[in-house]
Amino acid sequence: MAADMKEILNPDNKIARILTKICDLAVLNIIWLLTSIFLVTIGPSTVALFTVIEKMRSDTEEGIVRTYIKAFKENFKNGMFLSLACWLFFGILVFDMYLLHKAAGGLSAVMYGGCVTLLVLGVMVFIYTFELAAIFENTIKGYFIAALKLVVCNLPLSILVLAVNICIPVLFFFLPEVISRFAAVILIFGGSSVAYVSSYLLGGVMEGLKVKS
Repeated sequence: MAADMKEILNPDNKIARILTKICDLAVLNIIWLLTSIFLVTIGPSTVALFTVIEKMRSDTEEGIVRTYIKAFKENFKNGMFLSLACWLFFGILVFDMYLLHKAAGGLSAVMYGGCVTLLVLGVMVFIYTFELAAIFENTIKGYFIAALKLVVCNLPLSILVLAVNICIPVLFFFLPEVISRFAAVILIFGGSSVAYVSSYLLGGVMEGLKVKS
């Protein structure tokens, strides 16, 4: 029994590595939530989130908190611009959708559908943008152009990544009782786990860009 326990506690053991990663994701998610309380900081906090996850996947992080704080500071300026772009884009789009929803007529319905399409495309573009900002040096304009190209060129994968990212909001809207049952788990692991899966799915695309660069 003692030998089995020693094997489980061995840091090189597969179970120990999985448990460590789960704890790291919990710590990472809490830090991300705390630094995203002020909505304008959601840009640098999300870039830092993806930066840490990239390093976690390659086992190159030097402590979750230390790596996160360093990435947050280094990407603060670009992240703030991403925050403003994010809130401006989605704010205008949601406001337009609200007005079109109130309006009557076939043209309003067509325009509403166009807004929904832009909303979906915008979410996919921002996911790629944050991932790109965590890995590569570029201008804000360059991130968005590259993200749009990647969304279009990898559309099936982009749709899958989108589904991963909107699963919690969709459940919250349509099945709030499910969310309430797992509220604690979502609060502790939600953001970091979604970002980890997204980063894993986009890993092949990002590796391809590293080779080209």
